[in-house]
Order: sequence, then structure tokens, then C-alpha cells
Amino acid sequence: MVEPPPSTDQRSITITDLNMDALVHCASYLNLQDLSNMAMSCTYFNRVAYSDSIWQSLFRERWPQRVPSSFSQISGARKAYLARNTALQQFKFVDPLLADYYTHSKPYDQLFLDKNDIIFSQGPLIHMIRIGEFLNGKDPLVTLSDHRARITCMRDVVSDVSEAIVARFPPFRIKYLVVEV
Repeated sequence: MVEPPPSTDQRSITITDLNMDALVHCASYLNLQDLSNMAMSCTYFNRVAYSDSIWQSLFRERWPQRVPSSFSQISGARKAYLARNTALQQFKFVDPLLADYYTHSKPYDQLFLDKNDIIFSQGPLIHMIRIGEFLNGKDPLVTLSDHRARITCMRDVVSDVSEAIVARFPPFRIKYLVVEV
């Protein structure tokens, strides 16, 4: 038997008839490009695509080690995601500090530039210049000298990924470049 066609007085159901929570759950599986396309299609989908829960999951997925304990209620998760992404794409840094600091006249073999420290080796010695101490007017130089072997390699084991460069001298060659992504 053939079923009769639906009556014309019944309203057809569309995707916009779904409640906001169901659409947010579905949208959380979309990639960034599809989410942007969804936001541009209509105002209802725009509200769905701007939902904080979607942007929190995108933030956690992209930067799992950097998830804030709680996103600011004022700015929101979307704004935090976009600000972090923009900052990384622009490779932002604080204004550089120009200072002269004189060390022993021996050449250095290894140089490691960390966020607030300059670490270098001269033969068996490892010297650290702590920029924070220098800015506070304290002696910034720390020397480690518990061994007699020549330092041939310095390496950063990054637990909290941050901007860091390790270079080898002479000649100048960048050995490692770690940038937070």
C-alpha cells in the first residue's frame, strides 16, 4: 500500500528548528573554516558558532598546555582564541632591551637565549645572565662550575613550550628554534 502524501497544513521541519544546545553540540565537530562559514550563513547560526563551549574546545585542541583555568566572562572563549592565534601569527614580542654586559674575554662555545635568561658556555663553565636581576640592579651573572669537562652541547628540554633559541658558535648556526604553537 502506498501511504498518502503528507497534508499541506503540516509545517516542514528545518535545521533551524533544532534548539541551540543541539546545534552547538553538532557544531563542535566542525573545523575552523566550516565554523566560520556557518557563522556567516544566518544570524541564528552565527549565535551558535560564537558559543563559548565551541571556542573552548577549539582552544583546548590547539593549545592543550595553555588552557586558562576559566575564560573571562567579559571577553569570552572566542575572543581569547582569536587573540592567542593572532599573537602567534604576528610573532609578537616585548620591546627589546639594549644593554652591554662584559664577561671574560674568552670566546663562548654555546649560546642559549631563553625568555628572560642568556645562558652560554666558556670551556667547562656555564654562565647565566638573568635579565630580571639585571633590571632590578642586582648582579645578574650566575656561574656553574662543578665539573672540568668542556661543554660541547647545550639543549633545552622544554616542558612549558616557550620562545627559545639555541645557537652554536663559531660559526653562527641556529641549532634549535622552539616557538609556541
